[in-house]
Amino acid sequence: MKTRTAILLGILSASLIWGMVVNGSLDVLGRLTAASVDFSGASATSPNQSGTGLPGNCTVAQTFFKTDAAAGANLYLCTAANTWTQISPGGNTAPNAADPSVVSMHEEFASNASGVNSGTSFIGSEGYWYYYGGTQLYSNYSAQWPNIGQVYGTTAATSGSGTYIGRNKSQSQFRLLWNFGAAVAWQSYFVFRLSSTSAIKAFVGFQGQQSTDAALISPSNCAVVKYDTSAGDTTFKFMGNSGSGTAYADSGVAADTNFHVFKIRSDGSLNKKLWLSLDGGAEKSLCAAGCDMNVADTDWSNDASWNYKGPFFTATTLEAATKSIYADYWSFNGTAGSTGGRRN
Repeated sequence: MKTRTAILLGILSASLIWGMVVNGSLDVLGRLTAASVDFSGASATSPNQSGTGLPGNCTVAQTFFKTDAAAGANLYLCTAANTWTQISPGGNTAPNAADPSVVSMHEEFASNASGVNSGTSFIGSEGYWYYYGGTQLYSNYSAQWPNIGQVYGTTAATSGSGTYIGRNKSQSQFRLLWNFGAAVAWQSYFVFRLSSTSAIKAFVGFQGQQSTDAALISPSNCAVVKYDTSAGDTTFKFMGNSGSGTAYADSGVAADTNFHVFKIRSDGSLNKKLWLSLDGGAEKSLCAAGCDMNVADTDWSNDASWNYKGPFFTATTLEAATKSIYADYWSFNGTAGSTGGRRN
């Protein structure tokens, strides 16, 4: 009799547990598992760990909501042991280059550019590029797959000497006629490498028009990735600049002489807001306020100041030794019209 009563009580207890309703909080010590969980009828859910600092340790499949990140870019995934990857809005959405409503261009630098003198231009697959430097511009004929097309500029062996490869020198030539200020989707990639990580200052990205060649190596009105040993950099940094100031964010990528892929984009969600990333890492936002890099838009507040931004690669030696920067690839895709299949 006692045995039958114990069994009956056990079954009754189990049924009460599995059909239990909890009003208020439920504290569980240890792991809570279930074959099926349905939150569809919940009045509110908060499934992610949250805070302002990413935990130092994580296991694959964990999630974290970073409360101080740019709106829409708050969610991080643990993609490898102790490695957080940021999920950003529109990060995987690329304009369709085959659509005529998309402006698309790319440069492989697979041309015979050897012997180009400083202060002159050379022809790439996307038209004319301008070169300025301490020595001549050369094609890298020893380039190997996948970096098959390369050009490189070299400084003179004098501290302060610079070299520049880019599309724009002034408003009247080699500029990329694109209104960065428009709230539309576009993205651009740069593939580059440095010849050295000692006594060097380098910038890659977009900058505004300059009136002199010498000004080209010290970019302003720009959105770039940079490495500057005189500023104490050990990693590549992102930088945004306007006439109102400069802001920085760390890419988290250690500086070296390998090739790197710099991506800059707008997801079209906000006027004059950009996202910058290196080698597929976490994106950093750049805008007037509320971003990882905040730069007042004094020089970004009208279309004309953005229309003359152009792509470039530049390096300056900070010692009595030559330095080079290699340009391997550049591309741009942007939505020209709101209707697919149409450009105008």
